[in-house]
Amino acid sequence: MKDSPTGRVLFLWCLLRLPLVLVLAFLFREDVVRFLEDFTGSLGAFVHPVIFFVCTVLERLCLAAVVIMAFGLLAWGAGRIPRPGLRYAVTTLVGFGLLVLLWRTFMYPSSVKNIDRVVLTTTSLYVTAGIFALNVVPSTWLERLFRKPGSVTPVRALLFVLVGIEALLFRPVLLWFSERVNDSRPRLAQLSRRVGNWLPYVVFVPLMAMVEARRGPLITWFGSPLANDPAVTKFAEGNFNQIALDHKNRRLIATGHGQRRVSSYDLDKLHKKPIRSNKKTGGSQALAFSPLHEEVFVHGADKPHHMTVMDSSTLEVKRHALVPVSPGDPWIVWNPHDDTVVIASEADLPTKKDTAIVDRASGRIRHVLDIDPGNVLLHPELPLLYMSHFRRTPKLMILDLELAKVIHEVPAPDRLTRMAFHDGFLYIGAPLDAEVRKYHGQTLELVDRIPTEFGVRTVAIDHERKLLFAGSLVTNMLDMIDLTNGTSIRRFYLGPWLRTILPDSKNGVAYVSSYTGLYRVEYL
Repeated sequence: MKDSPTGRVLFLWCLLRLPLVLVLAFLFREDVVRFLEDFTGSLGAFVHPVIFFVCTVLERLCLAAVVIMAFGLLAWGAGRIPRPGLRYAVTTLVGFGLLVLLWRTFMYPSSVKNIDRVVLTTTSLYVTAGIFALNVVPSTWLERLFRKPGSVTPVRALLFVLVGIEALLFRPVLLWFSERVNDSRPRLAQLSRRVGNWLPYVVFVPLMAMVEARRGPLITWFGSPLANDPAVTKFAEGNFNQIALDHKNRRLIATGHGQRRVSSYDLDKLHKKPIRSNKKTGGSQALAFSPLHEEVFVHGADKPHHMTVMDSSTLEVKRHALVPVSPGDPWIVWNPHDDTVVIASEADLPTKKDTAIVDRASGRIRHVLDIDPGNVLLHPELPLLYMSHFRRTPKLMILDLELAKVIHEVPAPDRLTRMAFHDGFLYIGAPLDAEVRKYHGQTLELVDRIPTEFGVRTVAIDHERKLLFAGSLVTNMLDMIDLTNGTSIRRFYLGPWLRTILPDSKNGVAYVSSYTGLYRVEYL
């Protein structure tokens, strides 16, 4: 069929418009992020699924491979049926059955009480099945439609107006393109038809499976063969963030986005039911622990905008203090040099009241600062607080807690987050560069780069043995590195989204929190 100038213009418009939208989104990404923050109140609803997708990408690829084999077999078998109508009926019915099996196994929530999630999952099942059915319509039917007199103008109108329709009806659009270029570019037309015939089976459905799959079934089916190291023990399930070691009472204190209350685990009986706080914490990200006063501090617990102080032995609430900071996940540090508590919000919605320095005993706010760090780390000997910035303006800072003033700051690469300090140097994971960066503790001058796992996000140090631990967000590996020469000694597979690492040098074990639970790693 000879293509007209109008057809060529439409071809170029359909071919270039989605890339154009992506380019514009990239160029105006800050405005897009700001709009999403204003519209939703927080980027957590977008960021968390993306991060979890990245840290389970290997398991998702395994799932995609299984789906490709199943639907590839369906495509091969159905292709042997000569009658188009019967072939289409068999493809859609068997395909729907496979989708139901796939969704029931990997997508539906573990509890039917989660009604919203059940409704969303069911909707995604039927939407996926509908798109699949529309994209496996026999080619002869579509070609007959495109060649039918009077059909060219309506089809062109739909393709021109419905921007993005090519992402849903990709096979009909590819076949339409092949019809338009069949005379002038027969090889391109043939390639378009072949690609369109296989896309529903080996790209669309596997991609939907990768995006929709929940963590539980993914880990059970595809992560378990990797997690067979006898040195690694998972002793708690759930979404955990920050943890602290109470050496005196041999307890591990934990909190996290998925925890309604702060928990305390017996280090000698980790599988024993933990002590729970008598008040809900609302999924608090961070906690601070004062071994001197045997107190635990959290922010935004059962009372919003309040610092809550708990007894570390019983986790019973002792008192509250009003400490309003910008909305967002807060980091909390107890400063023993002047007995203060620092609460630093990541400030999803900045209010210029992002960081507060609070008197521990009275709860009185001493200073309020317009600083929204991505992570904080207290100097082990001086009243100095290191601050890294994960988003907005990437930089490293040193905050003098007595002066309540930034005394030094330097530009830093994007996405630097968790920090550790050892022997006068600051160590920070650089996830995109697969390295841990070593900075001078006073000048913040870059001293060395230590290669490690791609996606390294969290770091910690065994000071006695000079061992650096680096946890990857992408590979789910815990890398143990000799600080004397920068070489990896051993790697442990744990699980998705590693967050906090706490080495117990005396016993040669490390405790690690993650999105899926708590781990104990014997590294000696």
